[in-house]
Amino acid sequence: MVSSPRCSSKIARSWALPSSGIGQLKELKSLTLNGQCRGLTDETLPYLSGLTKLEELATDGIQVTDAGLAGFAALTNLRSLSFFHPSFGMQGFDGSGFAALKSLARLERLTIAGTPFDDKGMVAVAQIAQLQDFRTWHTYQSSAGNESLAKLPKLKSLWLGQRLRRYDVGSNAASLDDSTLALLAKLTTLETVTLDEARLSLAALRQLQELPRLRKLELRRIDKSP
Repeated sequence: MVSSPRCSSKIARSWALPSSGIGQLKELKSLTLNGQCRGLTDETLPYLSGLTKLEELATDGIQVTDAGLAGFAALTNLRSLSFFHPSFGMQGFDGSGFAALKSLARLERLTIAGTPFDDKGMVAVAQIAQLQDFRTWHTYQSSAGNESLAKLPKLKSLWLGQRLRRYDVGSNAASLDDSTLALLAKLTTLETVTLDEARLSLAALRQLQELPRLRKLELRRIDKSP
């Protein structure tokens, strides 16, 4: 448990410990915190700072601020980091704090999904130059925000899904459309591309043939037009 009755942890053999106890498992290499872990906040995140051998961390529903994201930089051995529904409903969160992860020299894979992360967040992610695998969907970034992907020089695998649907009067413009494919066609380091929830033309998709290293293209819930 991580300070919340709805939060479960999968640690090795699915042990369940308070966050302060988890932080004492110095040899831990993989940790998954599922089930709306709202108890993992700016105040409780330091409990995990002793997990310096941790290589993989996946979270769901944590409530940290952009400033609080810097706390993950203490986990210096991380190779894979996943955020599902982080800071959802938190006022002022935009993902700009993800820039703090650039100090994690071994970080290769990052997932950000189901969150008010926007174009400022994409600019922040672009500073994590060591990333090789980036996955994002159901966020608030725009098509223009995807331009930041061009600043990731080692990017080999990309999973790009549609933005969150808005229920207010704000813009609900697509974040994944034909214009996005023109950008992806320029990311010559890409080897694997997954596209999800979009309406794309065949002409635009053919632009991906220009990628010299592309080995796998996966289209999920894609409406293809001529």
